Amino acid sequence: MGTVKNLLWVMALVAVMAGCKSPPGAAEGSLAWVTITNHSRAEIAVAAKEVFVRHGYKVTHDAPTKLTFEKPGSAWDNLEQGGWDSGVTVRIEAVLALQPDNSWVLHCHASLVRHAGDDVFEDPHQLSRMRGGRFQKLLEEVKAELAKQ
Repeated sequence: MGTVKNLLWVMALVAVMAGCKSPPGAAEGSLAWVTITNHSRAEIAVAAKEVFVRHGYKVTHDAPTKLTFEKPGSAWDNLEQGGWDSGVTVRIEAVLALQPDNSWVLHCHASLVRHAGDDVFEDPHQLSRMRGGRFQKLLEEVKAELAKQ
């Protein structure tokens, strides 16, 4: 039985490591990122807003190279951050960074925020790269939208 358990641990570790990749320098510390070529900053920002809004997010900050999106957290997010009634908000800060080759890196950080918008009680908890899968899918969708143009 111990051998099977050890084999399962090794398989799980290999699966996790296979999904890991190092971010480009501009996205260091981010939990998800994509590189986009042949599109302007404005085109990427428009596509990002369309994708995130389609997935239930609202734009709460719109600057030339930084967009912030928020939506109510899921029941799981709420439970993770303190209970069913805590009203957790998922906040994504998406950043566009111009690269030397004139491509753009779109990368993001995400937090679960209790009491979002409250100047005194707001309590953000940044998510780790281990939780980046759903955000990576959103950024990949932005890139796919631009590829259609």
